[in-house]
Order: sequence, then C-alpha cells, then structure tokens
Amino acid sequence: MIGMNIVVKEFKGWATQVKDVMSVRQEEIALRRFGAFVSSDARKSIRKAPSIWKTSKPGRPPKSHTGLLKDHIIFDYSLQESSVIVGPMKLPVKGRTEDIALILEEGGPVVKSKTSRIIQAFDSPFDWKDMPSKKNIKPRPYMTPAYLKNLPKLPAIWSYAVKRTTKT
Repeated sequence: MIGMNIVVKEFKGWATQVKDVMSVRQEEIALRRFGAFVSSDARKSIRKAPSIWKTSKPGRPPKSHTGLLKDHIIFDYSLQESSVIVGPMKLPVKGRTEDIALILEEGGPVVKSKTSRIIQAFDSPFDWKDMPSKKNIKPRPYMTPAYLKNLPKLPAIWSYAVKRTTKT
C-alpha cells in the first residue's frame, strides 16, 4: 500500500506538548479521524470519467473509469508505531507488475501489456498496436492534495479527541 505515514512526532511544537497529556486512546481517535478525512477527500477528488477516452490533465486528480482506484483507498491505524497509514492498496490489475496507483500519484514509466489496456485511457484515441512499448505517465496527484487540505484541521482534531475522552 502506498500512502502517507502520519506520525505524531512529525508535528513538532504543539504536538509534543499535547502528546504528554494524551492517552493512547485519545491519540488513536485523533489519528483515525485524520486518516478518515484524508482518505475521504482523496476518494472525492477522483471523478468518474464520461468515457474511456476522457482523461485527467497532468497535475489534476485521475479520472475513474472502473472505480478500482477509488474503491481501494483505505486508512489504518498502527498501535505499535502510533501512526496512521493512508493510501491505496496495490491495485489488482491483471498482467501488471507496476503499482499503477503509485505511478498515477508520482508519475513514471508504464510498460505496455498484452492483457491490460489500462494505459490506453491516458492517451488520445489511436490504435493500440501503434502504442510504444514503454510510456511515461505524468503525475496525477490525489493523495498529496488530500493530505495537505486536511493538515490545517489536525489541531482541531486533536482537541476534539481530548475533549471526547475526558468527558466519559
């Protein structure tokens, strides 16, 4: 699974002070909530494509043709590391060894496959046989913008977790 590993120690200053007061349960509530917000925003940014030939422009979130990427964006809290991991699982695309989700986020080369026509969605319509064996896909980020959008909400999420657990 690719994604962002969000660790409390990463947010210096207020986080280290809050961590002294917070219990493990409060930390878990805050990080799970943050992971839910990031994964939800990442899923919302991926829109359905009107047809297989309509694609997103480089720098914009990818369009969804099958819903596979959108359905595989998850988050998970790790108690041992006190962190939350947010991102898509490795997509089960037949005939592919590359991690398509990672290539969409960061860009990179994709090799033409005989069993999968997934690359065809990134180009204008032309004969599949004329396609080069290796194609460089420009980044279409969807996780990083979702993470950056929710980062300012983190102090409020922490305070909510502290208030919620101290009331009970």
